[in-house]
Amino acid sequence: VAKLKHDIGESITALKLIEDDIPASIFLMDEKQLNSYVSSGAADESGEAVARRILQATEWMGCDGLKSSSEIKDRYQTVLKLAPSWERAHFNYAKFLDSLFETRKKQMTDKTKEEYNNMSERQKQEVDPCAVDIRIIGALVEYLLDSVKHYGIALQLGQKHCYQALPRMLAMWLEFTSLGTEDNNNKDESGQNAHLKEYQELMNKVIEDFATEIPEHLFYTALPQLLSRVVHKNVETSTNVALILRNVIAKYPHQSLWSCGWLRFSKSEEKKKAGDEIFLDAMTMLRKSDRDMLDTSEDVFRFLISLASFAPKDNTSFVRMKSPKFERELKNFIPPIQAALSL
Repeated sequence: VAKLKHDIGESITALKLIEDDIPASIFLMDEKQLNSYVSSGAADESGEAVARRILQATEWMGCDGLKSSSEIKDRYQTVLKLAPSWERAHFNYAKFLDSLFETRKKQMTDKTKEEYNNMSERQKQEVDPCAVDIRIIGALVEYLLDSVKHYGIALQLGQKHCYQALPRMLAMWLEFTSLGTEDNNNKDESGQNAHLKEYQELMNKVIEDFATEIPEHLFYTALPQLLSRVVHKNVETSTNVALILRNVIAKYPHQSLWSCGWLRFSKSEEKKKAGDEIFLDAMTMLRKSDRDMLDTSEDVFRFLISLASFAPKDNTSFVRMKSPKFERELKNFIPPIQAALSL
């Protein structure tokens, strides 16, 4: 009934129906007090059931602009205290923080542009765009970090929101750690770069933990995104990308080699070196048969590349070719069909 009322535009009535019997004081309770409230029977239902009602009401309030962002944030935190292992709650909270980050980033960027337009030409020449971006992100970094954390927790708890949560989590991480100058990897500990480096290290620590806690088959869906940043200006980020790719290859060697194998033949020396190291690390985690298969895959890819680049003579209707012998039979190198790659 409450959902029907909300759908026809009667938001206030819908909210009364869904949480009228939930006391306002519940949003001021800490975790211990909430547990006492639920266990005392005052709620007449489980903590998860209360959390579901609050979450639904919170989403409606946010959508209709009926509460401030701080009140919405408090409500989400209450939901997470009541149901800490609920995937949807973590995902929705991450989306809320993400939207706050983007909205306030745009507001600050617009204000900065307005200030810039009012400057003299001499003042404009002294403005460092990179420093401006760092200052804006620095003011909002807590939203960014918390959003990434809750996207990651949602992915640990389930795969329902994988195609929304994982690409966004990776994008936020990869873009944030690319901010700044090359000095971030050196010993520049002064000013904004020092604070930026501190937050980037914290972000990379969060991702390093998720690299082993989020199931490999979820990361498999994001291989193109990860491979595109295998060489990153931030050294710790490159290390984490390599760690994730290594884990995926070690878990699904027969499937992932087709997406990752090209790295070992990249024209970029940095990417080629990274690919060689990733495959070597992955092979140390495999049984002998799979290790030999990955080792042989380099020769198979080299043959396929030479075959693709072969140019027959003019007017040649056919080409006779002797197939080379490999350490492992070619039946071990069958590209997986799309159905086998879907969640």
